[in-house]
Amino acid sequence: MTRLLALLVAGLLCACAGDVDNNTPGDGPQGDGGPPPVDGPRDHRFKEGQPPPTEGGPPPGPCDPFEQARLHSCAGGQSCPKGLQPAALGGKPCGCYVPCDPAQGQLCQPAECGRVCVQLTDSQGNPLPNMGACVEDTGTGEGEPCTPACKIGLYCVAFTSTVSYCRKACTGPADCPGYKMVCVPLQSPAQNVCVPGGATVGPKQGESCAGANNFCVQGLICAPGSETCLEACEPGAGTCGPKTCAKIVDPGPQVTLGYGCQ
Repeated sequence: MTRLLALLVAGLLCACAGDVDNNTPGDGPQGDGGPPPVDGPRDHRFKEGQPPPTEGGPPPGPCDPFEQARLHSCAGGQSCPKGLQPAALGGKPCGCYVPCDPAQGQLCQPAECGRVCVQLTDSQGNPLPNMGACVEDTGTGEGEPCTPACKIGLYCVAFTSTVSYCRKACTGPADCPGYKMVCVPLQSPAQNVCVPGGATVGPKQGESCAGANNFCVQGLICAPGSETCLEACEPGAGTCGPKTCAKIVDPGPQVTLGYGCQ
């Protein structure tokens, strides 16, 4: 009996690494989780699972295999090119994906391509051993609100009682570029993350936070450029009154610190 491929629903964790959005399973045309049939002669100049570029074109970039896989479809019983994994995910028609092994980690390499490895299952919801597909990570990035979920590898961290942002892990200050960003420990899970520095005593909302060691009172963000303490907010929450909830970005390293009422 032909096995059906589907995407396992991944639960979101509070103050934990984000995941792809939850999707309902769909059907795929390939049986028994086996490799797709060969459509043509194999080009051995390129790595397993990476379709070769068009003849005479530029050399392949690190993210080219993912982009090229999107151009192929296995809807209607078509087969995927050699090295790609057929699967129907989230109720969508069957598509072709770069394969991966969920047991080897959630991120598809190279990480900068923004793909995550999702587990494939059979029609009964049982995981197919070592079978996954690389899909786009649709979560929000560093310094963005956690809704609906953070990108894989980021942590949802409460900045105030009503505002939470996605933050990256760190081992020390050098891992946290961005104006007055610091590396601090979370209580749960036991992980250090990069956040805008705050103090129990310091400049209040609207006051100057100029100076390397002058941190705003906790719950405020020191905006680069104006060097003013701003109330943290989330877009659309309506907490800024007549002001606008605007993104705060350090233009040097291009790091989003969060959002502030301006």
